[in-house]
Amino acid sequence: MADMIFYIQGKEDDIFNKGSRPALMGTAAELGLKSAASNVRDKAKPRVQVLASGSYDVITSFHQYVNDNDIRVKKSEGQYKVGDLQEYNGPNIDWSGYQMSAMFEQMYKGFNEANERLSSIETKLEPNNTSDDG
Repeated sequence: MADMIFYIQGKEDDIFNKGSRPALMGTAAELGLKSAASNVRDKAKPRVQVLASGSYDVITSFHQYVNDNDIRVKKSEGQYKVGDLQEYNGPNIDWSGYQMSAMFEQMYKGFNEANERLSSIETKLEPNNTSDDG
């Protein structure tokens, strides 16, 4: 079993709010890996941190797939760079806690976006003043 880390770097508009983290975690899960993806909102060097745990060979394949394919759900003209795969030597990862936190964060973002879109639709609709009296 291996624990590995890599970063995805790029401009904020190209890596944040593009569905990268759910795509990364979903792809990792399909390969049988545990994963965690976190935005690092550093103005000088914005990036997404990706942790993966499982077979070294499968993690290497996952990293190569992310490097070779645009995994963002919302595609963007801008590009990103996938950094080198390295051994993770940080604190123990609470995988279950991370998964729950990520799920609630994505739900919150989805509800916010849906609310914004519904508000926009409501302002565009004109009230229907017809009646069925006749």
